[in-house]
Amino acid sequence: MKPVDLIPSLLDRFPAFRVRWRNYQELWEGDDSPRTFLDAAQFSSFVIERIVCGDNATVQNSFDYLESMLNETSSDSDLAGLIIVGILEGIYLQMSSRIDEGNLCEQYMGPKTIAGWKYLERTWAGKKSLADVIEGEIRPDDG
Repeated sequence: MKPVDLIPSLLDRFPAFRVRWRNYQELWEGDDSPRTFLDAAQFSSFVIERIVCGDNATVQNSFDYLESMLNETSSDSDLAGLIIVGILEGIYLQMSSRIDEGNLCEQYMGPKTIAGWKYLERTWAGKKSLADVIEGEIRPDDG
């Protein structure tokens, strides 16, 4: 699968995601600029909504599907990057600020999504903003 196919596959697999997607598309109507990671973040928000409302079956299916896509691509592919940074990071950033809820997500994950989650934990450790993360990547010995 290519990154461009991610959202259509999520829309096919998760019909409840379509309402959020339609509303998001309306916000961008007439703007054709690329928004790949912003688009992916919409699925993060959908998963978080499902967690909050206790829809464990959809949450499990979501993580299972992300896991299956990661299993079908190399870890350094654009698709893997989009899944980890575009979707998992959105979930991580919103859920890790809630007491114990970041770890709550791990119960739904398979080995590849857990590896991506652990990567995000290392990346964000001790950082409070995206600027801190970027600076840590530019000057890894300073932080």
